[in-house]
Parts: sequence; C-alpha cells; structure tokens
Amino acid sequence: MQTIDIIGYIAGILGLIAWMPQFQTVWFKRLHQGLDLRTCGFVAAAILLWSVYGYLINSWPVMCSNWISGMMVLSIIYRVRQLRRLEHNTGQTTQQSVESYNGYNLTAEEREQMELNGMFK
Repeated sequence: MQTIDIIGYIAGILGLIAWMPQFQTVWFKRLHQGLDLRTCGFVAAAILLWSVYGYLINSWPVMCSNWISGMMVLSIIYRVRQLRRLEHNTGQTTQQSVESYNGYNLTAEEREQMELNGMFK
C-alpha cells in the first residue's frame, strides 16, 4: 500500500468520525431539531459524486470512504424524516413521544403508530 493511499484512508476515517455525533443524536437520542435536510441532501449528493470520481480514477480510499460516509448521511436523512413524520402524525415532539411511550399518556393507537413507524421496539 502506498503512502498516498494511507493518507486517503485516514482522511476517509476522519470524515466518517465527523458524522458519528450527528448519527448518534438522531438514531439513539431521537433528536433532529436544527438539522436541515436540504443540506444533508446536498452533502449526500456530493459524497455520491466523490464515490463515482473514486471509481473512475480507480482509487479505493476515495471510493470506500465516501461510500461509507454516504450510507451514514443517508441513514441520518431517513431517520430525521421518520422522526418528523411521527411528530406530524401524533402532534407531539419526538421528546414528548419518548416520554409518553415510556409509560405515560399514551393510547393503544398512539403506541401502535409509533411502533409501526419504527420509533420504538
């Protein structure tokens, strides 16, 4: 492996690490306020283009790191849309939904809706 490839893999790993806090906030804390989906969409498109570029120049570090980062960004977009749809359907913020689900003020229909939306297991 050449030094230039090692630099590329390190850069890719750092780019992936940069998205981890947002990923954890959206998936595990179920918080999405302040996250602009348009920005995430543009970032995902840019990452996709970088992956294509990596393929065209036959650069595994560029291709792999951008592909993995792209999957993370797309999963963040998916989860934010899911949380916002749930808030729209229940009329509650996600935090209120979490508090309600944990044993308070939740009808059977609301609980079922949340579970169908993949909010809780």
